[in-house]
Amino acid sequence: MVSTASRRYTVDDYLRQEAIAATKHEYRDGEIIEMPGGTANHSLIALYFALYLKQALIAANISTVKLFNSDMQLWLPESNSFTYPDGMAVKGDPAYRDDSQTAITNPCLIVEVLPDSTAAYDRGEKFQKYGAIAEFEEYLLFDQNQYRVEQFCRQSEDEWVYRAIAGKDAKIQLRSLGVEVAIADIYEDVSLKEN
Repeated sequence: MVSTASRRYTVDDYLRQEAIAATKHEYRDGEIIEMPGGTANHSLIALYFALYLKQALIAANISTVKLFNSDMQLWLPESNSFTYPDGMAVKGDPAYRDDSQTAITNPCLIVEVLPDSTAAYDRGEKFQKYGAIAEFEEYLLFDQNQYRVEQFCRQSEDEWVYRAIAGKDAKIQLRSLGVEVAIADIYEDVSLKEN
C-alpha cells in the first residue's frame, strides 16, 4: 500500500475524497492509504467463499446473517480507521456508521484474501484493530497460492484460538455462524502454485 501524502487528513476529508476516487483507499488515523489492485485468484476466492457461505446458510435455514463484499467499508472508531475487508458477515441487523450506509461497525466474521504485499499487516496490526469490535468472533485469512486458510476464533475478550486448515479435501467449520464450507469449492477455478 502506498500513502497518498504525508499530511494528516480528517475523517471528513477522507470520506469526501473516497466518494469520488477511482480506486479504494483505507483510512488509518489521519493517513489515506491506496489499496493494491487484486489478482484473479484474490477475486475468485473472495467471490466463491461468499457464494458457498450463502448456500450453506440457506441449507442450514439461517436467514438472519447478512454478507458483505469488499465494496462495504468497516469503520473502526477505536483506531479511527476505515478498511475494506474482502468479506464480512453480520448476525442480525447491520450497525452503520451513519445514514449513508457505506460503513458497518458490527461484523461477527471478517475475511481477508492475503496478497503478499499486505499479509503481515493483515495478520498483525489490522487484526489487532479488528479485535476492538465487540461482535467480532472469527477471522479467516485465505492463501492465494495454496489450499490453506488461517482461522482465528475468539474465546474471550483477549483470547483467540488459531487453526490452520490445509488441503483440498478440508472443510472450514465456521464457529461464528454454525455452518461449514469446503475448501475445494472456495478454490474452484483458482490457479495454485502448490496443489
